[in-house]
Amino acid sequence: AAGGAEAAGVALTQALATNGSTLQFRLLDARFQQVGGDSSSKELVYEYFVETCRGKKIEGSKGELFCLGGKNDEVTLQTVQRHAVATAIVRGGYLYTCIGSAAEERWGEAAPALRAAVTSFRFND
Repeated sequence: AAGGAEAAGVALTQALATNGSTLQFRLLDARFQQVGGDSSSKELVYEYFVETCRGKKIEGSKGELFCLGGKNDEVTLQTVQRHAVATAIVRGGYLYTCIGSAAEERWGEAAPALRAAVTSFRFND
């Protein structure tokens, strides 16, 4: 159910994607996978990229976004780009998530360890 996983991923990341400091957000992957031997127990594994502004987000006349700061918003600030992988599972009516993220420029080296850590997140039923 790829459409279902993508819809779930979008729902879980909606607050992040629409945050006032978010310049860019992309859901890169979302899929359900079986947990243990129970075919009815599934977790959502999803991956995303987010670029945020630590100052004031301003939209230019052509729709482009800028990150400004300083006393009168006269300084263009660098943005923060992060890449994340996460898992989400529902147990007992509660949603549990485990998220691993790294700066985009370090994602290549950090991704294997973060993916392993996130996908190892389990409950002992």
